[in-house]
Amino acid sequence: MIDLKKGYTIETKNFKKVVVEEKIGEGGQGAVYKVNYDGKTKALKWYSGRKFKSPQKFYANLEKIIKLGKPANTFLWPEDITKHDGTAFGYIMELRPPEYKDFIKILLGKEVFSSTAALVNAAIQITEGFRELHLKGYSYQDLNDGNFFINPVNGNILICDNDNVSEFGKSSGIAGKVRYMAPEIISKNSQPDKYTDRFSLSVVLYLLLTNNHPFEGKAGSPVCMDARHEKKIFVENPVFVWDPDDSSNRPVHDRHTGSIIRWKLLPEYIQDLFIKTFSKDAILIEPSSRIMEKDWLDNFNRMKSEIYMCPCGEEYFLDPEKKNPCPECNLIKE
Repeated sequence: MIDLKKGYTIETKNFKKVVVEEKIGEGGQGAVYKVNYDGKTKALKWYSGRKFKSPQKFYANLEKIIKLGKPANTFLWPEDITKHDGTAFGYIMELRPPEYKDFIKILLGKEVFSSTAALVNAAIQITEGFRELHLKGYSYQDLNDGNFFINPVNGNILICDNDNVSEFGKSSGIAGKVRYMAPEIISKNSQPDKYTDRFSLSVVLYLLLTNNHPFEGKAGSPVCMDARHEKKIFVENPVFVWDPDDSSNRPVHDRHTGSIIRWKLLPEYIQDLFIKTFSKDAILIEPSSRIMEKDWLDNFNRMKSEIYMCPCGEEYFLDPEKKNPCPECNLIKE
């Protein structure tokens, strides 16, 4: 894709003037620019129509979701769409504030949550966003670790790349990342809907809480991850690393430290939700048995209420029934 130069000007379908100021990012689908949009500072995501099998269909879907309006304030939602410049076009959205960091940086340890409460708040806001989206009859379709910006101080989140959103049962034309897609989507046995979204949401939540992938353990982490291995691990035989009935894919010491250490720190009721939503039945046989957003939210809110700050400075989840001791100093809260 040829970069847009500073000062490049184009008009939107709403007859608003867009003037490019600078390039601020780039991904597989297109580039993002800081622009002056009718006198306001906004972001422009710009595409080459050659990126899509059906650019007309993609453009029409963008027009539709602009009219729909954002489901919640956590979405960096398309607000207006440009006219075509040859095969190229773009849409307008809010700029990401600088205090919001790429989720990937958190997964890589380059950014760290200020507290356990901030971490749990991020889980709550991500889940709430997708509940609101699904209530409107839409699914995200390409949910992955690149779709979130997170404020690590308080856990507030922003959901980006909403050009992938479409109505249940209709494809936006964007292929997702295999590590996050429901098996029935990868195998093309189903169209995107709230159940396929719930699978992807659960993968993201596990990553958020452990910094590791739920299907990448001993059997799910080959030296070379090629198409054959991806098909086996994510479509034919996905095995949750903590499946109580199948230990073939347990986390490996020094390779999956997050799964090994952080899993033990999660409350049992959160572990149970992951075990249920990543059971072989929920993954491969009955997608409707995947955990609903409401169930995640009920338990994340409980989790948030049970965070205890020990006098030694350690944060942990207090079990009111067991009076579990602080993992740092072994003190039991009275």
